[in-house]
Amino acid sequence: MKHISIALFSLAILAVTTACDKKVRLKGKREIFCTSSEDLKPDPIASAEGVSVAIPEANSSWTHTRKDATHNVGNLECPFPLKHKWSCKLSGSVSQNRKLNAEPIVVGQDVFVLDNSARVHCIRKGKIKWSASLLPAKTTSDDVLGSVSYDNQVIYVATSLAEAFALEAETGKIIWRKQLNSPARGALLVYNGFVYVLSMDSKVEALSAASGDYAWSHTGISESIALMGGGGCAAARDMVIVPYASGEVFALHCGNGGQAWSQIVSHFSPDKMITSLAHIKALPVIDGNQVYIASNSGKVVSLNLANGRQLWEQSISGATQTPALSLNSFFIITNENDLVCLSKTTGAPRWITSLPRAVKKTPIFWYGPLLAGGKLILAGSNGVILFISPVNGQRISSMSCGAGISIPPIVANGKLYILTNEVSLQVFE
Repeated sequence: MKHISIALFSLAILAVTTACDKKVRLKGKREIFCTSSEDLKPDPIASAEGVSVAIPEANSSWTHTRKDATHNVGNLECPFPLKHKWSCKLSGSVSQNRKLNAEPIVVGQDVFVLDNSARVHCIRKGKIKWSASLLPAKTTSDDVLGSVSYDNQVIYVATSLAEAFALEAETGKIIWRKQLNSPARGALLVYNGFVYVLSMDSKVEALSAASGDYAWSHTGISESIALMGGGGCAAARDMVIVPYASGEVFALHCGNGGQAWSQIVSHFSPDKMITSLAHIKALPVIDGNQVYIASNSGKVVSLNLANGRQLWEQSISGATQTPALSLNSFFIITNENDLVCLSKTTGAPRWITSLPRAVKKTPIFWYGPLLAGGKLILAGSNGVILFISPVNGQRISSMSCGAGISIPPIVANGKLYILTNEVSLQVFE
């Protein structure tokens, strides 16, 4: 009996081996699941169409991470050439392993900065108007992640200490303070009377902007490993777009959190450990009836805002920076330090520009891009600011801030604001 079993097992192995020798073409759509920047080439049709850029638009405020609730910055007014106007050194510093992650916001002449010690600073014309510590009593820390937003004379803050706050913009006085179910991750969003906080346990919590009271929550697939910081929601037309570390994207009704639609935006890259993480760290960008999503895993998509239908997709080497849009084009920095321009209509590449990757074997990380004054503005971890043509990707000029940078540049009131890793706010006009 034992010999019969072995014989049957051998025949089974032989049958499988024989079947494997036959070339069988599986049915279904073929997709590239591992893409590097070297695989991305300009499309002749997209390149011939060219890049259209709107007339620069003045903005007196920058109320959220990436400007507003849609994160669609546009082409902002920023006259060139720029000259250093003033700087303001704040307390604290940033080490190699502890980068600033909270983008400043601007309201009129006031700039609000959240540092790594959970202190909010209001700066006016280079002078600190007020500062407020948000640390719990008898607590010290210089490694707090968080974000800051503004709406209707109120500053809103969420931190990795699992707390959310509302402060008077004029004085820094705390209006309300609420405990969250989990540490906050990424950019805080204020929209239609609610504060939306994305947490590290793949959950979005909606709080009343007036009182901080809990309104509703939504949970995605929990991921044990994700990228540090980043991510956040976008909102328009009474819908909030929520991306999770799993690569899931949900459109939820603002008032009650009811689901309108969902999508998965991820690729699997077996040869690159970092891009095997599906985390959507780049903020969603809403432009009219389209929402653009870029995943760390290398997938970029355009979705219909109303129903979530995919309009196009493009494979790149992954991205964690929020893209910028012009009238007909989409600009994004890849994880391989390439600046890529895609067609907003089809996703086809118009041009690809390689950015400096290292200085004396020290890697450079680039933040942005921001479209202002008809130029793409990028900030480097080496302290260099690059100005690049959106039309062809060619470098126009550069300048140095004298210190490393880990926060994208922002523009308001015709001024360029740079927050360095020395926790110094530098303003150019």
